[in-house]
Amino acid sequence: MKNKKLCIFIVIFMFTLFICFLNPAGGKENSSKSESSTRTNVEEIKKELVGLRGLIFYSEVAVGKKTVPEVRSLYKKELRKELTPSKELSMKETMQTFGFIPRNYNISKFLLDMYTEQVAGFYDTTTKKLYLTEKNEKDYNEKRNEEMMKTMGISMNDWIALHELDHALQDQNFDLDIIEKDIEAFNDDDYTLALKSVIEGEATFVMMDEMMKKWGIDISGSFSDLGNFMEEASMQTGGYDIFSKAPAIFRRTLSFPYFQGLNFIITVKRAGGWKAVNLLYSDVPDSTEQILHPEKYLYERDFPVQVSFKQIPRRIDNYVMIDDNVVGEFAADVFVSQYLSPADGKAAAGGWGGDRYRTYSSGTGSFIIWFTNWDTRGDAGKFMKYLGKVMSRKYPGRAARKFNGSSLLLWEKGTVSGCIEKKGKDVIVIIDAPYAAIEKIRLMLWQSGKHKMKRPVLVRFQRND
Repeated sequence: MKNKKLCIFIVIFMFTLFICFLNPAGGKENSSKSESSTRTNVEEIKKELVGLRGLIFYSEVAVGKKTVPEVRSLYKKELRKELTPSKELSMKETMQTFGFIPRNYNISKFLLDMYTEQVAGFYDTTTKKLYLTEKNEKDYNEKRNEEMMKTMGISMNDWIALHELDHALQDQNFDLDIIEKDIEAFNDDDYTLALKSVIEGEATFVMMDEMMKKWGIDISGSFSDLGNFMEEASMQTGGYDIFSKAPAIFRRTLSFPYFQGLNFIITVKRAGGWKAVNLLYSDVPDSTEQILHPEKYLYERDFPVQVSFKQIPRRIDNYVMIDDNVVGEFAADVFVSQYLSPADGKAAAGGWGGDRYRTYSSGTGSFIIWFTNWDTRGDAGKFMKYLGKVMSRKYPGRAARKFNGSSLLLWEKGTVSGCIEKKGKDVIVIIDAPYAAIEKIRLMLWQSGKHKMKRPVLVRFQRND
């Protein structure tokens, strides 16, 4: 389910949320900050950012503008490099088998259309240049956003530049390319999303701090779940058809680094100031579980259980492995939520300890094996309970066959079957495997290895409560 992007994009739907939900009633335009007279000097924005972050710019940051067609062309080029036909096919088969997207869904076209619709600016970690997207004067959403920003005395361009300049500051001080390459070597999308949450969460904090301080509000001292409020609002925001109609996995994955990353940064900064935030780049959170539950990073580090499929062959009958990765707490939540409800997804994924999945394809069909580990037996049982409901919806009209006192459930649908089984704190999941091979696959999956991941811990904090 991987889609790496070398450019760090900021999505414009965030601006709509900030403006519509945070603009105080009866706000008056500050003439000193109107669009024609707002500061356009990047150096002035940089000075403000340096004062806030306590870091320095070691080199100049070139700033340019690109039209929407130019942005589309650039992203299309990046997409072709990163999402090759073979990668897109494996991503498509994995997401279809999990149920994240419908059959024959065109992922590359969707991503290209969505980023063309959403992007307002970006910092390119390869060229080290910041770009702002030139506005379409006829675009209703852009005109509305610009006007609302004026009532708060904020220039839209300056606000976007502040976010992207923070990315430049991160890059010059911590080298984002190197960090991303180190993380990607783990072949763990959940780990990668945790890193993106640090990067985007910090830049979003900087933007929100710029806005809220105008009203005398310190967001690190006044809010703990601002990101939750913004994320919930984003799912209800109209005006951006491609984003609003996208499958939940795309909408929520796009939003997660900004909104849940913001919550995480607020908590970390409250615990140890900007020094603690800086240390995140050398001691990156290990999972989206730690982003969602900062105490599992800050105080008693909850390292994920690493699952190994070394004992499982890459070919099973006429099926060949095409994908091998980690789901994580966040995506497990999305998986359950899409069949049940957001509350069910959150409850089911709570207590996640670690996991790994593989997708196998025959060219005409695919199946997934998924080994999950949970913090307690109770958490494992809870996940299995919700997963039983999910599988009943995935295989409608097919009652589960129960074995071993209901610790093993099996569904059949034509020549394919689904299976879930619990042993202690582990739950295995098999989706759409050939019925004739289900028993062999089940026994193979229980041969998976697992161990607690150990990484150097550079700093821990004392609770303030």
